[in-house]
Amino acid sequence: MLCNHADIVEMGNMRQVLEIAVPHASRNRRIALRLMELYLDACSEEEHISTASLRACVVFFLQCPDPSVPKITLTPDGTLRVHWRVGTPEALSIEFKEVAEA
Repeated sequence: MLCNHADIVEMGNMRQVLEIAVPHASRNRRIALRLMELYLDACSEEEHISTASLRACVVFFLQCPDPSVPKITLTPDGTLRVHWRVGTPEALSIEFKEVAEA
């Protein structure tokens, strides 16, 4: 799936939600800017970010205010992965995958 108009509209909606929900939270603003950067990079390379993955990632950070800013990457299948170094060699990663409905 390439970056199409529906994706752009959806991302625009997510941007509005982020701007309203976290106007003063620097951690969330940094996360939002990274997500926008990944989205724009994906569009320029004719790749995509899964809307379900994006939504799950945003909800996670809005509902869990404690985690620090992680490294955020896009996987080849379009899902978002967040990664924290918690020590040497310990790390924690979460990948926000789409769940197929039965």
